[in-house]
Amino acid sequence: MRTEPCPAHKDDVHELHVDAAIYLELPGIDSQQRLNPGRLLSIGADGRYHGRFDNAAIATHMGKRLLLYFEASHRFTFQPVDIVDVCPDFEGVRVAMQPVSPPASAENRECYRVSAESANLLARLGGEAEAHEVLDVSATGFAAYVSSELAPGSSVRAALIHDGEITTGRVRVRNVRITPSGRLRCGLSCAEDTHENRLLLRTLPRINLELQRRELAMRSGLNAPPPPARYTPSLRRVK
Repeated sequence: MRTEPCPAHKDDVHELHVDAAIYLELPGIDSQQRLNPGRLLSIGADGRYHGRFDNAAIATHMGKRLLLYFEASHRFTFQPVDIVDVCPDFEGVRVAMQPVSPPASAENRECYRVSAESANLLARLGGEAEAHEVLDVSATGFAAYVSSELAPGSSVRAALIHDGEITTGRVRVRNVRITPSGRLRCGLSCAEDTHENRLLLRTLPRINLELQRRELAMRSGLNAPPPPARYTPSLRRVK
């Protein structure tokens, strides 16, 4: 596969640094952890990335184009790369990756996020038995408290709960931060390539618009309408 080197941009807010945590997305692997963690070892003069990963299955993707994820300037970022060389070693596999386009934000921050305070919204993530408060909602994601730290870039099942109703789907962990109160706050976005997300991707925009209406009503001094009992017509009852 012939590729042209992607020139480095030293002033780019998405710049990747040596020794940074990086994640390669491999198709068809375990749905609970679709991104394979690794470490950036060096960046060549031609812009080629050299990293080390634990998953030996990366060798089967030699010559393919994959997505590389990393955090830069406090933003979760992705970049298409071609796998140009894979060399097993005693710590895993060393992988040479040629960027084929500039990095871009993976956080969907262009979508307006609105506070979900007092909206009676909860979320249950991954294998957690307890549901936690949802803090804000956009058309493609949300933020919620979690009881245990989740790996940035990991894919987990989510259940969005309101008034005893539940909408499920799969979400990508963008970041996990400790709040001033000491709680863990997790930012999440929908994994758009997952077919099972069709209901969640319909529900989130409805919630987001309803919360925007309430926020605008409060700002204008009007009585905000109560949140609806359910946001979609086909939700499953929580047992």
